[in-house]
Amino acid sequence: MADESDYPRLRAFALRPSPAKLPPSRILLIADYPPPAGGVAVHAAGLAQAIREAGGTVVVLDIGKGQLPAADVLPAGGYAQFGATVARHVRAGFRLHLHTSGANWKSWALAEFVAAAPHGPAPVVTLHSGLLPAWLTGRVRRSIARLACSGFGAVLCVSEQLASAIVRCGVEPRSVHVVTPFVGFVGAPGAVPPAVAPFVANHALVITAALGPGAEYAAPLLVEAVRKLRAEGVDAALVAYGSGSHSRAIQSIALSIGNAALLLGAVDRPTAIAVMKSAQIFVRPTLADGDALSVREALSLGRTVVASDAVSRPPGVILFKSGDATALASALLVAHVTPVVAQMQPDGAAEVLQIYRECA
Repeated sequence: MADESDYPRLRAFALRPSPAKLPPSRILLIADYPPPAGGVAVHAAGLAQAIREAGGTVVVLDIGKGQLPAADVLPAGGYAQFGATVARHVRAGFRLHLHTSGANWKSWALAEFVAAAPHGPAPVVTLHSGLLPAWLTGRVRRSIARLACSGFGAVLCVSEQLASAIVRCGVEPRSVHVVTPFVGFVGAPGAVPPAVAPFVANHALVITAALGPGAEYAAPLLVEAVRKLRAEGVDAALVAYGSGSHSRAIQSIALSIGNAALLLGAVDRPTAIAVMKSAQIFVRPTLADGDALSVREALSLGRTVVASDAVSRPPGVILFKSGDATALASALLVAHVTPVVAQMQPDGAAEVLQIYRECA
């Protein structure tokens, strides 16, 4: 097995190639696209913008839940429509770039289809889910992953942990790249929901969190940490947004901290940025993770970030032991008195554009 040092590394932000020097490309991004504004969708939107700024042509084939038509965005539709759209763009000379989780059968079936499609420029795949290493257990699953990845000119992984899992399947290490999903900018904030400002003003220690629907987002752990702090006399409170923040489960659990929880549900991208900026501490309590785009966004906005050690995190993050509510509560107290400044993050879009240039 190759050592992790064999993987191509993230290039420093200072070494970002000038977009004007990058050759134009024709790219079909097969990915989730906002709305809703999940991590993969936000990355795809930012990457599409970077391709355009580099002089390339890009079309997004939206395979997410929204599938709303927009400029240069096509809904995937059913299997027949999806296949016809891919074939049409392949004939027009587009490079296929698939963004998928790699953590379920459907994801790998999609990867097999894209890898097998007749094409000119070599296709590229980005694997995003922190659940991928745990899913790739057993000979059959590893063989499927190895076969699918062999059809791509480059396999991009959003963390070292994902890259290690892919290489253990037998994928050629030279084709595996670790690339952050952060695209060099966050975007302009929108209006803060009316309930947020008075809520933040009424509590001493306020944290924000983006919650998805899966158990890996550890919403019960987060609420328990807030409850522990309040039991110790700390006026802690939680502002949660995202599709997982309006589930019946989190609403029931949040009753344990009463009016110290503000659950906003799914919000659009500008609103999410505004909410993230509304409090000094952003927390990522996940039990499994990819790179966590929101962590890098919060750092770039000058927020104090507390995150689990379920995966390697960027410099400046205050870590706690994954799954440990007491450790999370302690880390939040440390974050409350830790001064921070905005931290520039590596530009994953520049790395992807460079890979397009180098990939035959």
